[in-house]
Amino acid sequence: MMLINPEIKVQLICKECGFKEIRDFREGDYISKEPDEKCEKCGGEKYIDIIYSIVKQEKTRQS
Repeated sequence: MMLINPEIKVQLICKECGFKEIRDFREGDYISKEPDEKCEKCGGEKYIDIIYSIVKQEKTRQS
């Protein structure tokens, strides 16, 4: 199996209501950063909780 470039994801959490959102990593992101993004549910401030990668594998045929 061949590994494909990982997808880097960021989980943001609203400080007010606890709503969680996942988005793609952006340059400059770090854990506990408070980006200029508002919560879709309540309009509260969000912070970055975790940063993680998703590694996909390409399946190859065996003859």
